[in-house]
Amino acid sequence: MFIAQRAFKDAVELACFAKEELEEMESEGKSSAPELKASVEERVAVLVTTLCVELDRHTLRKQAIQLNVQLLLQLGEAERARRKFLSNRELMIRRELRKLKIESSTELYMRKHASKYFGLLKATCKEFVRI
Repeated sequence: MFIAQRAFKDAVELACFAKEELEEMESEGKSSAPELKASVEERVAVLVTTLCVELDRHTLRKQAIQLNVQLLLQLGEAERARRKFLSNRELMIRRELRKLKIESSTELYMRKHASKYFGLLKATCKEFVRI
């Protein structure tokens, strides 16, 4: 239900809670635990896929990207979160560099291009480490 309402944060919290409860049920030896575990894993897979599709949107704001990456990390999908974050930032850097206009000398253009590129790369590294 939370996924359909796009309440991803609530969905992740519920998934983490369900995983903890299932671990308790398994340790107690309850017979319904494997069936419930399969159901929860299926829902978590749907949630992860939905978050990844959400990160593929190019119109997301910085805060939404950070939140989705953090949610993927909470779900134990660090590799996917890293790949999606970096591919999103790559597209943003390319988009920003295309905005630069060749106006006067080549040297001035290259200076602006390099300054913009390395500034964005530095910001990406800082954000990557922070997340």
